[in-house]
Amino acid sequence: MRLGYVKWMGLWAIVWGTYAVADVVTLSDYLSQVERSHLGIKALGYTQTAISNLKLERNTPNQPRLVGQGSIQFSKNYGPMAQFTGPDTQYQTWAISVAGESPSGFGYDVGYSLNYFGYVGSMFGIKSYYQASPYVQITYPLWNNHGGKRTQQSIRGMDAHYDAMAARATSTQVGILAMAESTYWRLALARESVLLSEDALDRARRLVEWTRQRQARALGDAADLAQAQALQKTRELELEMAKSEKKQLELDFNWFRGSKPESAVGSISTLTDAITSLKMPVVSDSSSELRAEMATTEAELARLQSQILSGDPVVNLVGRVQLNPVQSELLGALTHSFATDYPTYTLALQYVSGLDLSLVASLQEGYQQAKQAAHLQHDQKRRDRERELIQLRASLKASKDRLETMQVLEGLMQTKWGLESQRHRNGRSTMAQVLTAEQDYKQVIMQKLRTKAEIILTTLQLQVLGR
Repeated sequence: MRLGYVKWMGLWAIVWGTYAVADVVTLSDYLSQVERSHLGIKALGYTQTAISNLKLERNTPNQPRLVGQGSIQFSKNYGPMAQFTGPDTQYQTWAISVAGESPSGFGYDVGYSLNYFGYVGSMFGIKSYYQASPYVQITYPLWNNHGGKRTQQSIRGMDAHYDAMAARATSTQVGILAMAESTYWRLALARESVLLSEDALDRARRLVEWTRQRQARALGDAADLAQAQALQKTRELELEMAKSEKKQLELDFNWFRGSKPESAVGSISTLTDAITSLKMPVVSDSSSELRAEMATTEAELARLQSQILSGDPVVNLVGRVQLNPVQSELLGALTHSFATDYPTYTLALQYVSGLDLSLVASLQEGYQQAKQAAHLQHDQKRRDRERELIQLRASLKASKDRLETMQVLEGLMQTKWGLESQRHRNGRSTMAQVLTAEQDYKQVIMQKLRTKAEIILTTLQLQVLGR
């Protein structure tokens, strides 16, 4: 009994000493390497910077616009008009304005236009002249976008859209680091599994040799030797599978941190180290994934609300003040641009509405239903997250309870295997009983390792839900 245990510990010390030539790559060191080298995480860094700039799009609905235009028109006149204005007329218009909309929905347009009216050959003596026209126009929405509601919904949707992008980028980064951390601990499990399989194979070989010696002294039969040899082959297969899994995990380990596949992994922490320092994660009410879902829902609700408001009739009150000084010379028109001799005051009411009122009503009802669906989907996602938290916490508790039981069971199985081996050496037990005891002991050790990994990975899942 003690020889097998001491041999296993010796193998562990030898392999661990080989790994310990280099410094231990702790989980913190490994995740730092992943953050520095993983191209996906680097891309997410650019995404976050881009989002901080793209969020300025919220200012575009209220961004003032500079508008300029110019035109020259030549006309040949005929009939009575030709006698009044002359056979040839020329019109020039040059205008510039600043227009926009305030957050409260007011539209404004402040501009300046310079017009030239040229008449040639008028029988009534109409002379060419210049007209400078500075103006101010205010538009106040009485229904559609009253108080800037539709504009505010548009801005709300933009903010939510980019908040969702930022939260989703954070969630993706959390996911990458979580997969890297999972790979780290799975590799730790695979390495310990290889050590355990090597020890089991060594014991199987010694059992074959011992059984062969007993047969040579006529103390055993061929069936016992065949059974021991079958066990050795089984252990060889188990070791080959464990090494294959370990090799694949080492490739994944290097892939996450951007190293060459054949690079040496070196020494890493053990599952026992992790279990000893493990702390129960504090799960917040909102994770990056949930924040992304909430922001996406918010953006969709804002879009739908904007669509609902856009179906309202457009009723605008428009007020305009324009000065119209007239001068025969260009310089005179420019210098007297703000003369108040000939002002124009305009007060207007605009109305625009769809003619198919049933279509408008159906669309608005559809938007309302879609809005309700978005609310329900969001509530369901919150419920799903709560259910997942409950399941993970229950699974973690069950794994911890199972680990405590297995630690006791490991000692009992080790004692049973040792006693059964001693009984067999004294001729009081069969080879089958020894092999069964040894198999039970090995299975408990392996299950104990897997349970440790389950505890670590379940804790990691809880951490991800809270990040």
